[in-house]
Amino acid sequence: MSHPPKGGFRMIPTDRQPHDPHDPTDECHHIHCSSCQLDHPGKAWQWCGECGHAYHTPGQLRRAYRHSVISMLRHKPTTGVRSSWLRGNDFEPSTLWQLWQLWHALTTRTGQINFCPLCLHDF
Repeated sequence: MSHPPKGGFRMIPTDRQPHDPHDPTDECHHIHCSSCQLDHPGKAWQWCGECGHAYHTPGQLRRAYRHSVISMLRHKPTTGVRSSWLRGNDFEPSTLWQLWQLWHALTTRTGQINFCPLCLHDF
């Protein structure tokens, strides 16, 4: 599936709304995102070449990145985990480490995000 480069423009079939999740069809395969199962018509600031997700503004990319990091921190086990780099020392991921990761996510600029937060494909 080929996607237009950054700033490309896509049209949506007229019988469907872009916010209706659905399986891709022949009519919408060029604007369909395989990660969120939505159509992304129109002009976008950044396209993902793998899943087809459209980020219409730099802020949308930042929010998706921050959401993915926060989601990862929320679902990461925090007890009973040994760190392999400490080689046998008992170590549980500390609150300080998680706070650093959260701070890093909140202060990351859009230009530093080089991948799609939904499918992890490089731009």
